[in-house]
Amino acid sequence: YCRLVVDAFAAWERLWVALGRRHYAETGALAVSARVDDWTDRARRTMDLAGLPYERFEGVEVARRWPFLLTRANYAIRDKHGGVLFAERIMTDLIALLAGLQVQRHANSLVTAIDSGRGTITFKDGTTRSADALVVAAGSWIGRLLPEFRERDLRFEIRQRVDAQGK
Repeated sequence: YCRLVVDAFAAWERLWVALGRRHYAETGALAVSARVDDWTDRARRTMDLAGLPYERFEGVEVARRWPFLLTRANYAIRDKHGGVLFAERIMTDLIALLAGLQVQRHANSLVTAIDSGRGTITFKDGTTRSADALVVAAGSWIGRLLPEFRERDLRFEIRQRVDAQGK
C-alpha cells in the first residue's frame, strides 16, 4: 500500500478538481512504536525502502509533544501528508457527478465474471453488461476478482530498490 500512496494522492487531486471541492483534511498522521518490530517499526522500514519522507521523534520528545498519549514510546514517526478523507461527502458528490455523466452504477450487485479486455461484466443472474470503461471498486482485494491484478507484485519494486542500494 505504501508504494501506492503517491499515485493515490495524485488521483484524489484530480477528483477534487472534478468535484469542485475537496473532501480531505490534511492533519498529518502519527504512528507510535512501543516495542521492537511492531507495526510502526515495519511501516518505517517500508517508508525508508519506498523513499517516502517522515519525521522521527524519540521517546522523550514523543512524551513532551503528545502528553495525552498513554503509552511509553520508543519513538514515533509523523507523515505531514496524512489526513482524513470524508467518505460520505466523497460518495455523495461522486454519485452525483457520475449520474450527470450518464454512468450506469450497479451498487451491491454480485458480479461473477469480468472481462476487462472486452469491457464486460456478468452478474449472478446471468445478465451481461458492456461498457467503454469499467470501474471496479474492490480495493486491495481486487486480485481475488481479477486474477491479472494478482500478478502485480509491488514488493518486487521495493526489492529492486534495496538491491540497487546494496543493502
